[in-house]
Amino acid sequence: MLFIDEQTGPRQLLARFNAALKAHGASADTPLHIRSLAGHTLRDKDSADALIQLARSKKARLIVIDAFSNLLRGGSESSLAAVLPVVFHLRRLAEACSAAVVVTHHTNRHGFFRGSYAISAAADLMLQVQSKSGDPTIAFYTLKSRLLAPPSFSARANFESADGARRFCLSRQLGRVSSPQNLMRIPPGVSGDAFTVFDEIWHHEKMTFKELRARRMGIPEGSLRNAIQQLLDEGVIARVDGGTQGAEATYALARPP
Repeated sequence: MLFIDEQTGPRQLLARFNAALKAHGASADTPLHIRSLAGHTLRDKDSADALIQLARSKKARLIVIDAFSNLLRGGSESSLAAVLPVVFHLRRLAEACSAAVVVTHHTNRHGFFRGSYAISAAADLMLQVQSKSGDPTIAFYTLKSRLLAPPSFSARANFESADGARRFCLSRQLGRVSSPQNLMRIPPGVSGDAFTVFDEIWHHEKMTFKELRARRMGIPEGSLRNAIQQLLDEGVIARVDGGTQGAEATYALARPP
Protein backbone atom coordinates (compact mmCIF):
# COMPACT_ATOMS: atom_id res chain seq x y z
CA MET A 1 0.00 0.00 0.00
CA LEU A 2 1.17 3.51 -0.83
CA PHE A 3 -0.40 6.38 1.12
CA ILE A 4 0.00 9.83 -0.43
CA ASP A 5 -0.69 12.55 2.14
CA GLU A 6 -1.00 16.07 0.79
CA GLN A 7 -2.73 17.79 3.70
CA THR A 8 -1.96 16.36 7.17
CA GLY A 9 1.81 16.46 7.59
CA PRO A 10 4.33 13.75 8.56
CA ARG A 11 4.28 14.18 12.35
CA GLN A 12 0.54 13.74 12.80
CA LEU A 13 0.26 11.14 10.07
CA LEU A 14 3.10 8.95 11.35
CA ALA A 15 1.67 9.12 14.88
CA ARG A 16 -1.69 7.88 13.60
CA PHE A 17 -0.20 5.07 11.53
CA ASN A 18 2.10 4.06 14.37
CA ALA A 19 -0.85 3.76 16.75
CA ALA A 20 -2.89 1.78 14.23
CA LEU A 21 -0.07 -0.60 13.32
CA LYS A 22 0.87 -1.15 16.95
CA ALA A 23 -2.75 -1.84 17.92
CA HIS A 24 -3.03 -4.50 15.23
CA GLY A 25 0.31 -6.06 16.06
CA ALA A 26 1.77 -5.25 12.65
CA SER A 27 5.42 -6.02 12.05
CA ALA A 28 8.13 -3.91 10.51
CA ASP A 29 7.63 -5.92 7.31
CA THR A 30 4.12 -4.57 6.76
CA PRO A 31 4.06 -3.37 3.11
CA LEU A 32 3.05 0.20 3.89
CA HIS A 33 4.77 3.19 2.32
CA ILE A 34 3.97 6.81 3.14
CA ARG A 35 4.80 9.98 1.25
CA SER A 36 3.74 13.18 3.03
CA LEU A 37 3.50 16.72 1.67
CA ALA A 38 5.55 15.93 -1.43
CA GLY A 39 3.58 18.48 -3.44
CA HIS A 40 2.22 16.18 -6.12
CA THR A 41 0.08 18.12 -8.57
CA LEU A 42 -1.72 15.94 -11.06
CA ARG A 43 -2.48 18.88 -13.30
CA ASP A 44 1.14 18.52 -14.39
CA LYS A 45 2.30 15.51 -16.45
CA ASP A 46 5.83 15.49 -14.99
CA SER A 47 4.48 15.36 -11.45
CA ALA A 48 2.05 12.61 -12.44
CA ASP A 49 4.90 10.64 -14.05
CA ALA A 50 6.94 10.99 -10.85
CA LEU A 51 4.03 9.60 -8.79
CA ILE A 52 3.62 6.69 -11.18
CA GLN A 53 7.35 5.94 -10.95
CA LEU A 54 7.15 6.06 -7.13
CA ALA A 55 4.17 3.68 -7.04
CA ARG A 56 5.91 1.27 -9.40
CA SER A 57 9.08 1.30 -7.32
CA LYS A 58 7.04 0.32 -4.25
CA LYS A 59 5.04 -2.27 -6.24
CA ALA A 60 1.91 -0.70 -4.79
CA ARG A 61 -1.38 -2.37 -5.61
CA LEU A 62 -3.41 -0.07 -3.36
CA ILE A 63 -2.78 3.68 -3.58
CA VAL A 64 -4.62 6.02 -1.22
CA ILE A 65 -4.45 9.79 -1.80
CA ASP A 66 -5.61 12.40 0.69
CA ALA A 67 -7.16 14.55 -0.67
CA PHE A 68 -8.43 15.36 -4.17
CA SER A 69 -8.41 19.14 -3.76
CA ASN A 70 -4.70 19.09 -2.91
CA LEU A 71 -3.90 17.57 -6.29
CA LEU A 72 -5.26 20.65 -8.07
CA ARG A 73 -2.59 23.07 -6.76
CA GLY A 74 -4.41 26.33 -7.27
CA GLY A 75 -7.07 25.02 -9.63
CA SER A 76 -10.75 25.20 -8.77
CA GLU A 77 -12.69 22.03 -7.99
CA SER A 78 -15.55 23.49 -10.01
CA SER A 79 -13.40 24.14 -13.08
CA LEU A 80 -13.67 21.46 -15.74
CA ALA A 81 -10.34 22.58 -17.21
CA ALA A 82 -8.61 22.12 -13.84
CA VAL A 83 -10.27 18.81 -12.92
CA LEU A 84 -9.95 16.90 -16.20
CA PRO A 85 -6.12 16.59 -16.15
CA VAL A 86 -6.26 15.33 -12.55
CA VAL A 87 -8.80 12.59 -13.18
CA PHE A 88 -6.97 11.62 -16.38
CA HIS A 89 -3.68 11.16 -14.54
CA LEU A 90 -5.41 9.25 -11.74
CA ARG A 91 -6.64 6.82 -14.39
CA ARG A 92 -3.10 6.60 -15.79
CA LEU A 93 -1.82 5.85 -12.29
CA ALA A 94 -4.30 3.00 -11.83
CA GLU A 95 -3.59 1.48 -15.24
CA ALA A 96 0.20 1.86 -15.10
CA CYS A 97 0.44 0.18 -11.69
CA SER A 98 -2.48 -2.26 -12.03
CA ALA A 99 -3.61 -0.80 -8.74
CA ALA A 100 -6.75 0.33 -6.99
CA VAL A 101 -6.55 4.09 -6.48
CA VAL A 102 -8.65 5.53 -3.64
CA VAL A 103 -8.91 9.31 -3.36
CA THR A 104 -10.63 11.09 -0.48
CA HIS A 105 -12.77 14.10 -1.24
CA HIS A 106 -14.67 16.44 1.05
CA THR A 107 -18.33 17.41 1.03
CA ASN A 108 -19.81 20.89 0.99
CA ARG A 109 -22.06 22.41 3.65
CA HIS A 110 -25.06 20.61 2.17
CA GLY A 111 -23.37 17.22 2.58
CA PHE A 112 -22.76 16.79 -1.16
CA PHE A 113 -19.41 16.19 -2.81
CA ARG A 114 -17.79 19.40 -4.01
CA GLY A 115 -16.71 20.45 -7.45
CA SER A 116 -17.16 19.61 -11.10
CA TYR A 117 -19.31 16.79 -12.46
CA ALA A 118 -16.11 15.41 -14.04
CA ILE A 119 -15.06 14.08 -10.62
CA SER A 120 -18.00 11.72 -10.34
CA ALA A 121 -18.04 11.03 -14.08
CA ALA A 122 -14.47 9.69 -13.93
CA ALA A 123 -14.93 7.54 -10.81
CA ASP A 124 -15.60 3.80 -11.09
CA LEU A 125 -17.04 3.76 -7.58
CA MET A 126 -18.02 6.71 -5.41
CA LEU A 127 -18.88 6.14 -1.74
CA GLN A 128 -20.07 8.66 0.79
CA VAL A 129 -18.99 7.95 4.37
CA GLN A 130 -21.01 9.36 7.25
CA SER A 131 -20.68 9.06 11.02
CA LYS A 132 -22.67 11.07 13.54
CA SER A 133 -20.97 12.51 16.59
CA GLY A 134 -21.17 10.09 19.51
CA ASP A 135 -22.44 7.21 17.35
CA PRO A 136 -19.97 4.38 16.63
CA THR A 137 -21.86 3.45 13.45
CA ILE A 138 -20.07 4.34 10.22
CA ALA A 139 -22.35 4.28 7.18
CA PHE A 140 -21.26 3.89 3.57
CA TYR A 141 -23.58 5.00 0.77
CA THR A 142 -23.03 4.22 -2.90
CA LEU A 143 -23.37 7.41 -4.93
CA LYS A 144 -22.15 6.03 -8.23
CA SER A 145 -21.00 2.64 -9.47
CA ARG A 146 -19.81 2.03 -13.01
CA LEU A 147 -19.72 -1.77 -13.06
CA LEU A 148 -22.06 -2.96 -10.33
CA ALA A 149 -24.59 -1.62 -7.85
CA PRO A 150 -23.43 -2.44 -4.32
CA PRO A 151 -25.99 -1.71 -1.59
CA SER A 152 -25.41 0.81 1.18
CA PHE A 153 -23.83 -0.80 4.22
CA SER A 154 -22.56 0.11 7.66
CA ALA A 155 -20.05 -0.97 10.28
CA ARG A 156 -19.61 -0.36 13.98
CA ALA A 157 -16.34 0.96 15.39
CA ASN A 158 -15.08 -1.07 18.37
CA PHE A 159 -12.09 -1.18 20.66
CA GLU A 160 -11.43 -4.80 21.62
CA SER A 161 -8.99 -6.10 24.19
CA ALA A 162 -6.80 -9.04 23.29
CA ASP A 163 -3.67 -10.17 25.14
CA GLY A 164 -3.68 -6.96 27.12
CA ALA A 165 -3.73 -4.80 24.00
CA ARG A 166 -6.65 -2.70 22.83
CA ARG A 167 -7.31 -2.91 19.13
CA PHE A 168 -9.57 -0.85 16.91
CA CYS A 169 -11.73 -2.80 14.50
CA LEU A 170 -14.90 -2.48 12.46
CA SER A 171 -17.57 -5.11 13.02
CA ARG A 172 -20.43 -5.76 10.65
CA GLN A 173 -23.56 -3.76 11.39
CA LEU A 174 -26.63 -5.95 11.01
CA GLY A 175 -29.37 -4.58 8.83
CA ARG A 176 -29.14 -2.18 5.93
CA VAL A 177 -28.81 1.51 6.52
CA SER A 178 -31.38 3.94 5.20
CA SER A 179 -30.06 6.64 2.93
CA PRO A 180 -30.26 10.28 4.04
CA GLN A 181 -32.92 12.24 2.20
CA ASN A 182 -30.34 14.64 0.78
CA LEU A 183 -28.11 11.86 -0.55
CA MET A 184 -27.35 12.44 -4.22
CA ARG A 185 -27.17 9.42 -6.49
CA ILE A 186 -26.31 9.74 -10.14
CA PRO A 187 -29.23 8.37 -12.19
CA PRO A 188 -28.36 5.65 -14.72
CA GLY A 189 -28.39 6.77 -18.32
CA VAL A 190 -27.69 10.40 -17.47
CA SER A 191 -24.50 11.41 -19.24
CA GLY A 192 -22.99 14.09 -21.42
CA ASP A 193 -24.78 17.44 -21.47
CA ALA A 194 -27.65 16.04 -19.41
CA PHE A 195 -25.23 15.06 -16.66
CA THR A 196 -23.71 18.54 -16.68
CA VAL A 197 -27.15 20.13 -16.26
CA PHE A 198 -28.13 17.58 -13.61
CA ASP A 199 -24.95 18.34 -11.67
CA GLU A 200 -25.58 22.10 -11.74
CA ILE A 201 -29.17 21.75 -10.52
CA TRP A 202 -28.14 19.27 -7.84
CA HIS A 203 -25.49 21.61 -6.44
CA HIS A 204 -27.78 24.67 -6.45
CA GLU A 205 -31.00 22.85 -5.42
CA LYS A 206 -33.00 24.75 -8.05
CA MET A 207 -32.11 26.88 -11.06
CA THR A 208 -33.88 28.86 -13.74
CA PHE A 209 -33.17 28.37 -17.43
CA LYS A 210 -31.50 31.78 -17.52
CA GLU A 211 -29.22 30.79 -14.63
CA LEU A 212 -28.25 27.55 -16.36
CA ARG A 213 -27.52 29.39 -19.59
CA ALA A 214 -25.42 31.97 -17.70
CA ARG A 215 -23.27 29.25 -16.11
CA ARG A 216 -21.31 28.96 -19.38
CA MET A 217 -20.98 25.19 -19.18
CA GLY A 218 -19.84 24.97 -22.78
CA ILE A 219 -23.26 23.76 -23.95
CA PRO A 220 -24.97 25.51 -26.90
CA GLU A 221 -28.45 26.80 -26.10
CA GLY A 222 -30.13 24.21 -28.30
CA SER A 223 -28.23 21.36 -26.64
CA LEU A 224 -29.02 22.85 -23.24
CA ARG A 225 -32.74 22.76 -24.00
CA ASN A 226 -32.43 19.16 -25.23
CA ALA A 227 -30.55 18.14 -22.07
CA ILE A 228 -33.22 19.72 -19.86
CA GLN A 229 -35.97 17.97 -21.82
CA GLN A 230 -34.18 14.62 -21.45
CA LEU A 231 -33.98 15.07 -17.69
CA LEU A 232 -37.66 16.04 -17.57
CA ASP A 233 -38.68 13.03 -19.70
CA GLU A 234 -36.71 10.65 -17.48
CA GLY A 235 -38.21 12.13 -14.32
CA VAL A 236 -34.84 13.27 -12.96
CA ILE A 237 -35.83 16.94 -12.67
CA ALA A 238 -39.16 18.75 -12.53
CA ARG A 239 -40.42 22.27 -13.06
CA VAL A 240 -41.13 23.95 -9.73
CA ASP A 241 -42.46 27.29 -10.98
CA GLY A 242 -46.01 26.08 -11.50
CA GLY A 243 -45.61 25.92 -15.27
CA THR A 244 -48.04 28.76 -15.87
CA GLN A 245 -47.76 30.84 -19.03
CA GLY A 246 -45.20 33.62 -18.64
CA ALA A 247 -43.59 32.06 -15.56
CA GLU A 248 -39.81 31.78 -15.65
CA ALA A 249 -38.88 28.10 -16.04
CA THR A 250 -37.32 26.91 -12.78
CA TYR A 251 -36.04 23.36 -12.30
CA ALA A 252 -35.21 21.23 -9.28
CA LEU A 253 -34.42 17.57 -8.73
CA ALA A 254 -37.57 15.48 -8.80
CA ARG A 255 -38.52 13.88 -5.51
CA PRO A 256 -38.01 10.09 -5.59
CA PRO A 257 -41.21 7.99 -5.38
